[in-house]
Amino acid sequence: MKSEAVVSYKADLLERLRDPEYATGYLNAVLEENDEAAFQLALRDVAEAQHLPLPATPLQWAEVTKLLRDLGLQLRLDLAQVA
Repeated sequence: MKSEAVVSYKADLLERLRDPEYATGYLNAVLEENDEAAFQLALRDVAEAQHLPLPATPLQWAEVTKLLRDLGLQLRLDLAQVA
């Protein structure tokens, strides 16, 4: 039963990630966590949802930027909010 819940969650996530606005929000939320491994996983989720093949190894910067272009996304920098 636990396995079915995981499959359902993954299928639901991939369905939602087909929407470019949702995928952008998802990637931005993960990027804010400042966790490279989590961002790599999030990129893989979005690529899988869009049926884009990726190598099994961690993505290098050039591969990340190419994938973002392929997804129709771009990186943008903002000033950090100082508390």
